[in-house]
Amino acid sequence: QAALQQLQSIKYPSATNNTPSKQLLLHICHDLTLAVLSQQVASWDAAVEALLRAVVRSYDSGNFTIMQEVHSAFLPEGCDHLKHKLGEPQSLITPAFKSLEAFFIYGHLYEFWWSLSRHCPKSSVWVRAAHRRTASVEQSQQINNATPEETDSGDSQPEPNRPPELDVRLTEESKQMLITCKELFSEKHASLQNSQRTVAEVQETLAEMIRQHQKSQVCKSTTNGPDKNESEQAAEQSLSSPQNECKEEKNQPLSLPELTKRLTEANEKIAKFPESVKIWPFPDVLECCLILLHIGSQCPGSVTQDMQQQAQELLQKYGNTKVYKRYCETFC
Repeated sequence: QAALQQLQSIKYPSATNNTPSKQLLLHICHDLTLAVLSQQVASWDAAVEALLRAVVRSYDSGNFTIMQEVHSAFLPEGCDHLKHKLGEPQSLITPAFKSLEAFFIYGHLYEFWWSLSRHCPKSSVWVRAAHRRTASVEQSQQINNATPEETDSGDSQPEPNRPPELDVRLTEESKQMLITCKELFSEKHASLQNSQRTVAEVQETLAEMIRQHQKSQVCKSTTNGPDKNESEQAAEQSLSSPQNECKEEKNQPLSLPELTKRLTEANEKIAKFPESVKIWPFPDVLECCLILLHIGSQCPGSVTQDMQQQAQELLQKYGNTKVYKRYCETFC
C-alpha cells in the first residue's frame, strides 16, 4: 500500500512518436507496476486503468511490439478475471474495462492475421496449414536421389522450385475469436475517431498553408536579390507539391473559411462525447474493419457476410478522411 501510494503521486505526460524509447519503457513499467500493486490490494478499478494506460502509451508512441508484449504478459487468458472482480456492470470503470477488452480482441485479431502468412509455422493456435503438394515434393526428392537409369524412365517430373500450396483451416479458437470481433464494431467510437482524424487533418492542412505563406513572404523579400540557382528552385517546387496534390485530390481550392468551419464542426462533435470514451482509444474501429475485410479476402468463409457488410458500412460512413480514403475504395 505504501509503494502504491508513492507511485500514484508520480504523473507522466502522454506518449508521442517522438518519446525516447528508454523514457517510454520507464513510463510503461510504472503503469504496469501500478496495475500489479492495485491487484495486490484488491483495487480492481485502478488495476484496469493502470493496465490500460500502459497499453495506450504503447499505442500513442506507435510501438506495436511493446503493446503485444503487454498483451501476452498481462492478458494471456483475456479479461474475465478482472470482470468478475469489478462487480456491478454499471460501475464507473465500465468504459475503461470495455476498452481493455477491445484491446484484448484487437491483439488476437492481429495475431490471427499474421498467422495467415505463408512464412508462419505450419501449425499455430489460430490456423492449421497443410501442404497440398507434399506427395509431389516427396516424389521429387525420390527422383533426385535415384540413379540416371531410373530417372530416364520417368517422363513427368514435378517442378522442384515451386513452393507447396497451403490449405488453411481455421481452428475452433480462431472461429470463436472472429465471432467476438463483432464487439469492435462500435459506431460511437467510429464517429468520435472520425472527428478526431478530421481535426488532425485540418490542423495539418492549416500548418501547411502557414508554411507556404511564410515561404512566399520570404520570396517577395528577396525579389531584388540574386537569382536563385536551380537546386533552390527545385527544392521550392518539391515543398509546394504536397499542397498541389491535395488540391487536385479534392478537386477544389482550399480556403481558410472552409477549413475553419470543418474544424469547428468536428470539435463540436467531439465535445458531445463523454470524457470516459475520449480518453480510451480502443477499439480503433476502422482499422479493425480493414483487417477483418482483408482476412475475409485471404481466407474465404472465415468472416461472415453479415460482419463483412457491417465493416463496409462503417468504412463508407466514417472513412472520409485522407488516411482511410484509398483503403475504403479498395475494400468498399
